[in-house]
Formats: sequence, C-alpha cells, structure tokens
Amino acid sequence: MERTGLSRPSFYVYFRDRHDLVLQVVQRLDLELAAGAERWLGGSEDPMADALAAARGVVAVFAEHGPVFRAIADAAAYDDRVEQAYRGMIQGFIDAVAVQLRRDRRRRRLLPLDIDQASHALVWMIERYLTDVYGHGGEPDTDAVIDTVFEIFTRAVYRPEVRATS
Repeated sequence: MERTGLSRPSFYVYFRDRHDLVLQVVQRLDLELAAGAERWLGGSEDPMADALAAARGVVAVFAEHGPVFRAIADAAAYDDRVEQAYRGMIQGFIDAVAVQLRRDRRRRRLLPLDIDQASHALVWMIERYLTDVYGHGGEPDTDAVIDTVFEIFTRAVYRPEVRATS
C-alpha cells in the first residue's frame, strides 16, 4: 500500500481482505490462460497448429505475470485459502485439457494414455516449468520456452502420424 500511495483503508474499498485480492487476481489469470489456450481448447482440424498457438498464448501469460504466478504459488504453500484458489484455477485448466484430449481421442489422434492422469501431470509440469522460468524476472528465451512446452505436450499425447502431418 505504501508504494501505491493509497491509504490502508482505501484497500478495503476494493477488497474485503487480502484473500479477496488474491482470489480476484487468480480469476483474472484464469481468464487470461483460457484465452491464451482458446484455439487448442476449441479443437479445430489442425491439432498441432492449435497446440502451438496455445503454447504461445499460455507462455505469453506467464511471461507477463510470472512473478505474480510465483507469489501465488509460494503463498499457496502456507495459506489454505490461497492454495484452494490457485489449485482450483489449475484444476479448471486440467479439466479443459482432458475435455479436448477426449475429443482428440474420438478423432483417433492420441497415443494410448490415461487422459485424466496425463492432463493432470502435463498441466502441473508445465505450470511449474513456466513459474520457474518466468517467476524470477530476467529475460528467458521465450521462443525456446514455447518450443519446449509445445514439444513436451504434443509428444506426450499425440500419435507420431498426427505430429508429422500437421
């Protein structure tokens, strides 16, 4: 509050408490992540182009808000309400990924895998990776980060012939 130039009571005009602030920040990040991944989550006829667009979109959100993601993830380790909000956001993304993978399974694009477990593992892995890469400031090679996220995700779920033809 000191850095904003506002008084402490001004905070309470906008937020009930710090948990309300965190919840609103998490909700905003959730919307931005969903928008970043929208093309892939919508499931067109070119899963590789869509996955690349989603990787770009999700990485862009972490590149812009990396320290915020890190602060929320760190706070979740010792604050149950923050953890619940953050895990809820990530679970929503896991669920959306699972829905899209089920669509791709019906289109015979996927490797044999347990969709729920794969969605869970891949989303948390990518979240940790991006939080680590962008949560400390600095200037990561964003193209390399996008390529890494794209390659890991698509190689883990899509059949080689799907990856080769797209």
